[in-house]
Amino acid sequence: MLTKFFIKNFMTFIIAVSIPVLIFSLMVMYVFQNSLKEDIDTNTHKALNTSKETIELIFSDMNSMKILIDYNPQLSLPLFRVLSTDQVTHEDTTALKLIRPSLKSSSYSRLYINSIYVKVGDSKYFLANGDKESITEYYDTAWYDSFKKQSQDTMLWTEKRRINDLDIVSIYQRTKLNGVIVINVRQEYFNNMLDSITSYDDQYLTVLNEKGEMLFSNKDVGQLSESISGDSHTDESSLFAELLQSDRYRVVEMASEQYNFKYVSIIPTSTIYSSALLIIKLTLYSAIVSLLISSLLAYYFSNRNYRQIANILKIFKLAKAGMTLPNVVEKKKNDVYSLILNDTINSFVNQSNMNLQLSERKYRQVLAELTALQYQINPHFLFNTLQSINFEVLNITQRPSFANTMIEQLSEILRYSLDSPLHMVTIREEIEITKKYIDIQRYRFDDTFKVTWTYEQDVLECSTIRLLLQPIIENSVHYGVCKEGGYCHITIRRVGDDIEFEVTDNGPGMSEQRLDEVAASLESEHDYGISEHIGLRNIHSRLRLKYGDEYKLSIRSNPGEGVTVTFRIKSQETRSLSES
Repeated sequence: MLTKFFIKNFMTFIIAVSIPVLIFSLMVMYVFQNSLKEDIDTNTHKALNTSKETIELIFSDMNSMKILIDYNPQLSLPLFRVLSTDQVTHEDTTALKLIRPSLKSSSYSRLYINSIYVKVGDSKYFLANGDKESITEYYDTAWYDSFKKQSQDTMLWTEKRRINDLDIVSIYQRTKLNGVIVINVRQEYFNNMLDSITSYDDQYLTVLNEKGEMLFSNKDVGQLSESISGDSHTDESSLFAELLQSDRYRVVEMASEQYNFKYVSIIPTSTIYSSALLIIKLTLYSAIVSLLISSLLAYYFSNRNYRQIANILKIFKLAKAGMTLPNVVEKKKNDVYSLILNDTINSFVNQSNMNLQLSERKYRQVLAELTALQYQINPHFLFNTLQSINFEVLNITQRPSFANTMIEQLSEILRYSLDSPLHMVTIREEIEITKKYIDIQRYRFDDTFKVTWTYEQDVLECSTIRLLLQPIIENSVHYGVCKEGGYCHITIRRVGDDIEFEVTDNGPGMSEQRLDEVAASLESEHDYGISEHIGLRNIHSRLRLKYGDEYKLSIRSNPGEGVTVTFRIKSQETRSLSES
């Protein structure tokens, strides 16, 4: 038996301790991992966009120069003559001064530009940062060899070079008249720029040219260069992610829409999953600790429960044999052994109380049924009698009078109140029947009080139980509103998922003591014969029976300041009470 107790308690504790830890860890890992991936993708996208916009500023400068040379004959022809011969006219010198400042300012003002070359035609001269230089005698001639090797159909290309021990990326743009513009940019500048916009220490940002050659990179990518330099992606305008080298890296690539450049971000998956691995380790540690704690708790409670059950069986055995029972001393409040014995004793008292409550409830039910039968005095007889009186009054007066109107309104109120209580009505119907009751009372008291309404149109077709407003209005009229200058205001509005009714009058109000008495009478389940506030008590009880204990009347009042009665119902479509 002790072993069974241990296994049962062990499983209980291990489930109670381990499952919440496991579920919580999985939820944290899932949410945190998705959030981390979204952050990485967002930051990577921003970094790639920044590098793309910065690098492609070079092409903007180059395009401006190309347009100036190709489409401005006042500049291109003198430039052609200047670079084709040793002799230069005054007009050519003047024209040359127009382009020289632009070349010099671009090369000196932009830190990433090392030099700018401009060549037109088959001349033996070219412009280097605005100065006329000989192609064969200039210290940098490799660019010209690259230009000569390129096909005439190639308009734009790039290559990595070294000029005076400086790593350079040369960008070539072919122009008209067999010319070319070469912008030599400092590779180190863009490498540092890429490094400054990375979001993670181990993130790689690289830029590839049209041949898949790596032009710029914030750090040495090593063997990864072969994986990302191949032309394996055909979608040149999309942003997508792929994994390389057995899912060890997450690669995001952005292709230029206008130029044959690719901007690539490489992040080791260990960065993405490092937090998940940490959570997994913590979960395993927690599981081990939970296992140890569950074992200790299972042993402790199994041993204690076994001793307690053994004592209980001993007491039952002594009782069966008619021997003297030992005294049971309750050592702890939550001690199972003491609780079982105490519950055994208390069960007799509880059973007696339950029988007493059941008898009292049956008595109240019978009394309520008798009271209901007393008031159901042939409703059809009353309704038909009112109709007969109405016709008799009409016969005497020979024309409709206000007496006929009052009788008709009273008949409609009677019909409304005697209809099946299981059938719910709309708020619109409840308002209409309440207005008929108010018209009768205003005629009775010579129109000495006023009643105003405020309600939202969208609540009119919602369902409610009948005769909720009339008893409250009757209570207001009975306690002072019928006097000259009295008024009553009724408000119906939505409050969340409920509909709130509020009836306010300017009657004499109630003292705090009287208000407490009325509130106590609403909660009372007795005093069926007391007629005072029976209408309010009836509404209070029906609200709680229909919608739950939280739906009930609320009364606020101060002496001389009138009374405000508030209650709420659930907002729902019209249906019978038996269906709700």
